Amino acid sequence: MPEIDDIESTRQICELGYEGPIIAMTAFGSDELKQSWFQAGCNEYLEIPLKKSELIVAVLHHMKA
Repeated sequence: MPEIDDIESTRQICELGYEGPIIAMTAFGSDELKQSWFQAGCNEYLEIPLKKSELIVAVLHHMKA
């Protein structure tokens, strides 16, 4: 979205009452960025490149919750 970044859109989605899982995937990882994602409301943070199995495990984990 051109008006807001992914972290801000995640924050707004959560403020609107969305309670489902949010999995962030980024190629630009850092501890600070990871904290920002979790503070915004994401449930899982994955750094690219990642194995297909890592994504599948994350999705399955949050489907059970």
